[in-house]
This record gives sequence, structure tokens and C-alpha cells, in this order.
Amino acid sequence: AHQEGVIHRDLKPHNIMVEGSVNPASKRGASALRVFVMDFGLAKQTKTDSALSVSGSILGTPSYMSPEQARGRQNLVDVRSDVYSLGATLYDLLAHQPPFKAAEAYELLRQVIDAEPKPLRQLDPRIDEDLETIVAKCLEKERIRRYATAADLAKDLQRYLDGEPILARPTSVAYRVRKRLVKNAALAAAIAVAILIALGAAAVFVVGSARRSAQREEELAAIQSRAAALLKEAGERHARKDWAGALESLGQYLAIKPGDARAQGMKADCDRALAEQRKSAGLRTVVEEASEMSRRASENIKEAKALLRVRASRREQWEKLLKEAFEIAESALKKYPDLAGSHYTMGEIRMARSRWREAIESFDRAIALDATLAEAWRRRGLCFMEIFAESILMSVATRGDVWVVSGSSPARRATLDPLRASALESFEKHAALRNLDPAKTLEVRALQAAVVMSEGRYAEGEAACDHLLEEIRTEERIWLVKTLAQHAQGRYADALGTMNTLLSDVVPHDARAYLLRSWTHGLLGDWKSAMTDVNHSIEIDPTVGHSYLVRATVRVQGLDLSGALKDLAKGIELDPKNPYGYSGRAYANLMLFKNWKAAVEDATRSLELHPHQSYAHRLRGTAKVNLNDLPGADADFTRALELEPNDLETLRQFIAVRVRRDDRYGAIKILDGLIDQSPKDAVLYHHRARLRADAGEHGDALPDFDMAIVLAPRVAAYRLDRGRSKAAREDWEGAEEDFARAAALQPKSAAPHVMLGDGRLRRGDADAALKAYDEAVRVDPKDAAAPVARGKAHLARKDYVRALKDFEQALSLQADLEALLAPQMEECRKNLPRK
Repeated sequence: AHQEGVIHRDLKPHNIMVEGSVNPASKRGASALRVFVMDFGLAKQTKTDSALSVSGSILGTPSYMSPEQARGRQNLVDVRSDVYSLGATLYDLLAHQPPFKAAEAYELLRQVIDAEPKPLRQLDPRIDEDLETIVAKCLEKERIRRYATAADLAKDLQRYLDGEPILARPTSVAYRVRKRLVKNAALAAAIAVAILIALGAAAVFVVGSARRSAQREEELAAIQSRAAALLKEAGERHARKDWAGALESLGQYLAIKPGDARAQGMKADCDRALAEQRKSAGLRTVVEEASEMSRRASENIKEAKALLRVRASRREQWEKLLKEAFEIAESALKKYPDLAGSHYTMGEIRMARSRWREAIESFDRAIALDATLAEAWRRRGLCFMEIFAESILMSVATRGDVWVVSGSSPARRATLDPLRASALESFEKHAALRNLDPAKTLEVRALQAAVVMSEGRYAEGEAACDHLLEEIRTEERIWLVKTLAQHAQGRYADALGTMNTLLSDVVPHDARAYLLRSWTHGLLGDWKSAMTDVNHSIEIDPTVGHSYLVRATVRVQGLDLSGALKDLAKGIELDPKNPYGYSGRAYANLMLFKNWKAAVEDATRSLELHPHQSYAHRLRGTAKVNLNDLPGADADFTRALELEPNDLETLRQFIAVRVRRDDRYGAIKILDGLIDQSPKDAVLYHHRARLRADAGEHGDALPDFDMAIVLAPRVAAYRLDRGRSKAAREDWEGAEEDFARAAALQPKSAAPHVMLGDGRLRRGDADAALKAYDEAVRVDPKDAAAPVARGKAHLARKDYVRALKDFEQALSLQADLEALLAPQMEECRKNLPRK
């Protein structure tokens, strides 16, 4: 590199890689090894104009950088600076520690500049003296005393290996004394003063008193003239704000006239101005040091992200880099907490850890300090996009069912709209600062694809992702959004293929991709593969809380309930601000452990973090039902339905609570409001019709049944319930028509035929009723209701043999009917004909 005119400037053990293995047969044991120098990120050309190097900038890694680099003297950095770093690396390899160590970067830099490293043989007496001498020559503070080139160092090392005399020599005693005097300027000054005093005393005794007397008046006049000139010079320098020059002149003047008040005032002005300059210079130095530390942390983050795309890399490699980056960024913030760049770097680290909310906090602090930091706005927007996608995934994982996006759902809008708005605002700020058209940026287009998908336009969102992937295939976020669009369409096999492509061709170590693929396997019923993938996700990044929440759901499928509870606790511990952790644990406490109070507490905490969760309201309502808190349950179910009107399970439980509270009409009133919000929702009309029919108001129920059937003409249950109401009003023809249509819609269901038979029996047509019951038994021989109904018809005709046979068949299908059928069976047995 030096021969090509390139200086590395950051040589250290981390940047020197070795390929191959030691050859035991070799005399030196290393003939099969090949060495590579890595990471020329700080390299510069030796012919570069020194004016291009920023004065005072510190580049390099402190433990291995040369004194001239530590001082920020970039114009002095040359090949001998790399020689120093090679010496520091060799020192580390021999002593198992760098030449200098310190907890704080400032103290470490001070040691590099002023201190001498411990001699190697003090640390390990087994080290050869010649090798210690070679390393010491590399680590000389003065560049001129080091090896002139890396080639000279290599030659001297080869001489050592070959057993020849080395060219380097230990430093002499005289040189060490001179270095000590230079370092301790006060001692050197004292020696000089002592010499001058001795010479002055001799001169005094030579000069005669007569001559001194003759010169006194001339000397006084000269002093007065000198004082006037000094005062004038001080005034001119003060006027030019040359504070140091003015102070120098004033110091000499006040030595002659110490009582001059004007001069004392001028000196005080200079002292104050210089103190401010020193303070400003000190602050500038601190800021520069903090900036350099943040830059080094950013380099670690880039290297860690690059490793995620290398299939052969291992977690400990990027973990070490991220840990070091965090420690450096933390030190930078301690040194100067008001530096926007340090907060930005901390946000990058948290983003790499998938800690999106914490990363947003860091980017917000950076933007508060410097609103022109364009990249902070961009990354802030990406974090909101990640939470947007995570909200969709976690709503599936914690509920255990397929999430169907509903653009009309208030809960979904309340959750996703603020995330979308925040992401868009950030991307637009970034585009404005970069003079870009926001609509054409990759980030805004990717966000738009996610928004389109979240509004229920799944195919359109997937097509937008495909269009973006034609331009850039390496952006993993677009692959993830595409997968979610395929999920929403129920195309789980396609989603699995998309994730496989992402992990094989783009980024083999993406924890989010493994997490999403895990859930895809689960939806396809392959829970073993789901567990393998979620474990891999956690192995890649064990600090992500929602990964444990997904694994808890997978464990439930395998009936590992204690493991599920541990994972839920771990997820909450890692991400205590994630509402889905608490709602997931509320579900476990409610459905698995029957711990109603704990379920209420967890659901409440989840709602405190995210108030727009219909699911958490439903969980808490169900727990309150079990605690017999019916008013509390009613309030939760009401709020859940306001947020998610189409949640059938919530609606069912809500109506059950209202009926238990003898408030059937209160339930109808709530349904009135929901129908006003969603006038084309057949489910709502059906529930209102059922409530009115159960109250005996069949005439009022029929219009709602009619509306439900108009909106959903292929739902058999709506036809059956309308048929019951028509039969109650003795509209036999209308009832039979509905039952027949329901039977056509559900050809393997016994219920329509049973209801048809019941209607005929009420009209007194027992033969026609029996035909309907026979058909019910034929289409579904496992439904106990059909033989029960047919048995009652036979009993009404006093056909006791057939009736008893039907009742026995029903009991064989459903044993708990014994108490209900006991009277009829006893009547049959009493009236059986005798043989």
C-alpha cells in the first residue's frame, strides 16, 4: 500500500485477517498462512494536499494510533504512522494487551501522546530482548526515530527470525534524559536560570560602581520610554482584539508600573477574553472527540449490517461490533450530550437491534438539536414503517387467528393511521432537505404500498411491491410488506416462497424474516417448522421482545403452556412498552390458566399502552364475566364493538351479557348505532333480528332478517332463523321455503330438514314431517337432533317401537341427552306390544 502511495491510518488486530492454518512441519510454523490487511476506510493518498486534512481531527483507533494522529496533526501523518500502528499491534500480540489502556477516550489519547508503554519484558520476561527493541523502535514518540518504512520494519523482523543481528538499538541514557527534560519544561527552565544567575553574579563584580552611577539616569529615561511604547502597543493590540499580544505587552508594562489602573483594567479585559477563547477551544475539542467517537461507532454498525448479508458470518461477530458501537456511542454522549450526531448514532444502534420505539426517541433528540439532519428524518420514518408492519404481524400472533385487514375498522384506523402519518411526515422532511420529490423516493413508495395493503387493497399493494422490487431487490422491507399482502389474501404458500427468496438471495440473517416465516408455517399447520424459524430469529437477535411473543403462540399449539408463559414474560421484560406482550399474556391467563384477575390486569396494562385494541377490550370483558362483573364486561364489549364492529366473538359475548342483565333492548340500541356506522354489514342485522325474535317480536325481526339475507344471500343460518320467525307467525309456506333454501345451501346439514319437519308436525301433517326427519338422518347421521325429532314424531303416532329405536340412536350419538329423553323412553317401554 505504501509503495502505491496509500497510508492506512487505522491498522489494528481487527483489521489484519489470517487465512489458512499453521504448518507444524515449518520451522516458523506459519508457512501455510496468508495475511490480509482489511478496512481501508480511513486510508488517504500520501500526495494529497495537506490543506484537505481538517486540522484537529482525530482519525484512527486510540489504542493503536500514533501520537501525531492522537494530536490531530493530520499533516504529519505518513508511512511512519502506520509503522507505529504495526508496532502497537505486535505489542498486543506479544503482551496480550495494547500499549495503552484507559476507561475514557480522553485519558487514552493523553497516554498515547505523553506516556511511555511498559517495556514488554516487564510484562513477560520470556520475550526476547531483540524483539522488545524492535517493538520499542516502532513505538517511538518522535517519528524520525521509528523505522523509516514498513519495509525496513519487515527486514529487521526477518533478521530476527533468521537469527541475524538486528539494526534497531535500545535508546541511550542521554536521549532518555533529554526526553525527560523536554517533557518537564519547569525542570529545564530551573537549570537554565541557575546558569544565568551564576553568569550574572560574575558580571556584577566586574562592573565598577562609578560606571553604574553614570548610567543610572540614561537607564531611567530608557525605561520610561519603553513603558510608554509598551502601553501604546498594548492599546493597539487590545483594539485589534489581539488579546494574547495585548496581554504580553501589558505584562511587561505592569512590571515597570504595577499600579497603573488603566493597564490593570485592560489586562482584566484580556484575561476574560482569553478565558472565553480557551473555553470555546476546549468545547470545540470535546465536540471533535465526541464526533470522532460517534463516527467510529457508525463504522461498527455498517460492518455489523454488512455481516448480516454474509451467509458464512456468525452472530458473535455482529454482536461484538454492535456492543462496541453502543459503548462508544454512550461514551460520546457522556462527553458531550448535546451533539446531534451522537444521538443519531445511538438511534442507528437501536434500529439495528429492532428497538424501533427507542430508536425513534434517539432520532427525535437528534432532530431537536439539529432539524437539518436529513438522514435522522429518513431513519425515523423507517422506524414508524417497521412498527406499522409489526402491528399487523403481532395482531395475528397474539390473537391466534387470521387477521383480515378492514379499512372500515375504527380500531385498525386508530392504530395504523398515526403510524402512517408519522412515517410520511418524516420522509417528506428528508426529501425536502435533500431537494427530492417525496413521491419518487423509495421510502414513500414503499410506505404507500404498505398503506394500500392495510386499506384492504391487497393485490394492489402486492403489485406495488413487485414494481419496487424490479428496481431494487436488496431492500428487505419491501419483501416483508409483500409477504403481509399475501398473508392478507390467505395465500400462505406464496408468502412462504417470498420469505424463502428473501432469506436465500438477499439477507440470510434477518430476524424479522425468520419471524414472519415462522408464523407463515404456523398458518399452514406446520408448527414444527414454525418453532425452528422462531428459534432462529431469536438466535440472530435475542434482544427483540416480540420474537418471544410469537414463540409463546407457537408453544401453545404444542401444549407447552409453562414455556409459553416464560416467553411472554421474557417478551415483556425486553420490550415493556409493547402492548401485544400484555394482551398475549392476558389471553394465556384467561384461556389457559383461568386466572381471571391476572387477565384483567394484563389487558388493562395493554390498553394503557395502546387504547385502540378491540381485542384487549374483549379479553378484559371476558375475564370480567368470569369475575361476575357484568357492568364492567358490558362496558368493555361495547368499546370493543365500537372499535371493531365485525368481531363476531365480541358481538356474541356482548349480547350474552346483555341478556343476562335483562337488557335485551340495550343490546338492540347498541346494534342500532353499529348499523348506522356499517349499514351493509349483514351480521349486525342478523344479531338484531335474533334479539327481537327471542323477545317474541317476530314481526319486527323479519325486516332485519330480510336485510341480512339481501346482503348475504348464501348464509344458511339467516334463512333458518327467518324461517323460525315465519313459522311462529304461522306463515308455513314462507317458513318451508326458507328451510328448503337453507337445505340447498347446506346439503350436509340436518338442521334445515329438522326445522322443516317441526313445521309440518305443528300443522298436523305427521307423514310429511317424518319424511323431512328421515332426510335429516340421511344427510347427517351423526347429528343427534335428527333421531330425537323423528322419535317424537313416531311417539305422537303411537309407534312406540320406532320411537324407542330413534331415542336409543340419539343416546348413542350424545349420551348427555339421557335425562331429557328418559320420560319419552319410559312411555315407549310401557306401551311396547307383548310377544
